[in-house]
Amino acid sequence: WYEGRVREAVVSTQSTGTECHEYAKLLIEQMHLIKEGFAQYVKNCKEFDAGASCHNAGNLLLRGAKLPDGTIPVERDVPRAAEFYARACTTTYPRSCVPIARLLQLGKHLDKDFPKAFEYLKIGCQKNNNDSCFFLANAHMQGMGTEKSYS
Repeated sequence: WYEGRVREAVVSTQSTGTECHEYAKLLIEQMHLIKEGFAQYVKNCKEFDAGASCHNAGNLLLRGAKLPDGTIPVERDVPRAAEFYARACTTTYPRSCVPIARLLQLGKHLDKDFPKAFEYLKIGCQKNNNDSCFFLANAHMQGMGTEKSYS
């Protein structure tokens, strides 16, 4: 019953990114429909610029999802995860600025790009994300994407 009511709210023309994000969470956390929830996160991200949905889609792509029966509803795809984190960071979800910046700083799955990482951290810090500010200060001290600075 509850899932049907939520679905009705989501498909109505008055749905917001927040309602659709909550629906995606319901699909994954309560109904264990990871593939469907992931698809809803992607839709929310693209249609509503819903930063939280972009971030959660990035999280699922960063680690992938494997069910106990061995099926994989979401394949690991780090470059695609980075795209979702970047979109979340630059729209409404500054918490995503740290993961995209760290992926660019570490260069394990993406090409290292310290200046770009620095810019993402700067965006997050300007939007009052404490973790972004911490890593931005660290980037200043180590000269990662900017000149070394201790002031």
